[in-house]
Amino acid sequence: MRIHVIGIGDTGAKITQEMCSAGHTVNAVDVWKNSFEKLPPELVDTKYINIIHGDGNKKETINLLNVTTSDLIFICTRNDSLNGIIAQKISTIHNIPEKNITILVKDIYIENLYRSLGFLVFNKIDSVSNQIIKLIK
Repeated sequence: MRIHVIGIGDTGAKITQEMCSAGHTVNAVDVWKNSFEKLPPELVDTKYINIIHGDGNKKETINLLNVTTSDLIFICTRNDSLNGIIAQKISTIHNIPEKNITILVKDIYIENLYRSLGFLVFNKIDSVSNQIIKLIK
């Protein structure tokens, strides 16, 4: 599969690594060059990870990704609102189904909004707290 990960923080880097381990090609996008240091050097700039230094919210970067040929898009910047804006741009401008776009969020209210728009949403805070509750029980 062709996968795009926009935002290579801790979560974006982990998603990128896991997708590569499963044999998928990933375009890793981030505005900060040092973010790519979180990725395994042996996978970078190979057939598995293609690094794209750019702003995932900019038209030029989105066009460079050729999102119309993508299978999955993960949007993992540190900003919930920015993640939703990028998702809406990609979905609307390039006619990508919302179900192919996963948005990382921390805020439950924004999570509900994005779900109502048809996007897949992953709430990092809820996932961590649910795991802790399972450990305690």
